Amino acid sequence: MKFTFYNSSSLHYGVYSGLLLLLSLSACQNESSEPFQYWTLPYAGEYVFYPLAWQELIILPASCGGAPCLKAVRRQDGEEVWRLQNDMLQDIFYNTQPHISGELLLMSSGRHLVAVSLMSGTIIWTDTHQSVGDPYLTATDEQAFRTYPAIGQGGFEVYQFQLSNGQKERIQYIPVRNTGSASARPPTPIRLSDSLILVSPVVDYLLREGTHSYLMAWWKSRPTEHHTQQAYPDNAMGYGATLPLMAVGQRIYGVAHDEVICYDPVSNVEIWRVRLPRGLLTSRLSYYDGHLYIASEDAVLHVLDAVTGAMAWEVEIAGTPSRVFHTKDDIFLIGGSDRLLYQISRSRQQKAALYQGPKAKPLVPVAHISEHQALLSDGELWHSIPLNVLADSLPVYKKFSIQ
Repeated sequence: MKFTFYNSSSLHYGVYSGLLLLLSLSACQNESSEPFQYWTLPYAGEYVFYPLAWQELIILPASCGGAPCLKAVRRQDGEEVWRLQNDMLQDIFYNTQPHISGELLLMSSGRHLVAVSLMSGTIIWTDTHQSVGDPYLTATDEQAFRTYPAIGQGGFEVYQFQLSNGQKERIQYIPVRNTGSASARPPTPIRLSDSLILVSPVVDYLLREGTHSYLMAWWKSRPTEHHTQQAYPDNAMGYGATLPLMAVGQRIYGVAHDEVICYDPVSNVEIWRVRLPRGLLTSRLSYYDGHLYIASEDAVLHVLDAVTGAMAWEVEIAGTPSRVFHTKDDIFLIGGSDRLLYQISRSRQQKAALYQGPKAKPLVPVAHISEHQALLSDGELWHSIPLNVLADSLPVYKKFSIQ
C-alpha cells in the first residue's frame, strides 16, 4: 500500500539537502531527492533486527516464502531491489549493529560472519567459527573485530577480519576465570595517525568469588602491552560493562550497570564517571551534537554533556525503551512498557507528542527513524511514514504544550 505526499516546502528542502549530500558524498543518492510515500511490507515475526539505511535503500528483516530473509527496498516507495535468503543469517541478534563500509554489509550471526554486497545482495565472503561468537561486532573501514570463547583455554579470543576478503587472524587473548559466566565484547577501535588502539569491555564473574569488570586497552601493533581500567566496582551480582563501547574522537564512552564512563585509552585515564538511578537494558548509548543520550531503565532519557559528564537535561519516557533516534530537531524512541512512539523536542528539551501505532496498535520497539522517514512496525506490517506527515498518519496519543 502506497500513498505519496507532496508539498512545496518538503520538495524544496529535498532538493536543497540532496545537493548538499551530493557535494559531500559524491555519487551517493540522497533519500530526499524524491517525495516519500507511505508504504508497507509484511513483518518477519520473530526474525528481527533494527533496519539499516544505505544510500537510497533500507535493509530490513523480512519473510520470503515463509522463511527469514533480508530485503533491500527503496526508501521512498518500498520497491524491492534485492533479497537474500541464507541459513547463516538466521541467528542474527536483534540488537546487534551490523557494519557498513563502502558497498559492503557485514553481519554477525551465531557462528557466522557474512559479508554482503549492498548493491546486489550477493554474498561476498563468509566465515564460520568453531564456536558461537559475540552477537556484536566492531570495525574500521578495513577490518572487523569479533570475540569468541577460546576453546580448550578458557577466556576469549579476539579475531580480526579483512573486510575485502574475510582473511582471519587471532590478535588477542582475554583471560577470565569462567568463560560461561563472563563476557568480553569486541574491541572498539580508535585510529591515531597510522596506529589503532583497541578497547574491549570485560566482565569476569565467578559464583561465590564475585565480579571484576574492566576495560582492556592495547595498541594493535603491541598486543601484549595491554592495560586495564576498572569499569565497575567489584561486586557479587555480576554487574559490569556488558554492552559495547562507543568512540568519539580519542574518548571511549560506555555504560557499566548504572554508571556512565568516559575513558581516555591512550593515557589510560578515567576522565569522568556518572551514576544514574538505573542502567541500560535494550537501548544503546548514543551521541549527537556534543551530548550523550541514555534512555535508561528508570524510564528517563538522560542527556549528558560529553565533555564534562554534567547532566544537561532529562525527560520522562517509558521503561525498557528502544534505541534513541536523532533528527535535526527531534529525538525519537519507542517505550517498551507502553509501546508508544515518543517525539522529544531537542531545543525545548521536553516531549512534543506521543503516538500510537497505525490503527492504534502497539508498536514493536525495533524501528528506524531518519530525517525524512519513520519505519515502524505493529508486529504485522512495517509502515514507512514520511516524517513530515507523522502526526497526520499516526493516532496521536498525547500532545504536549511547548513551554
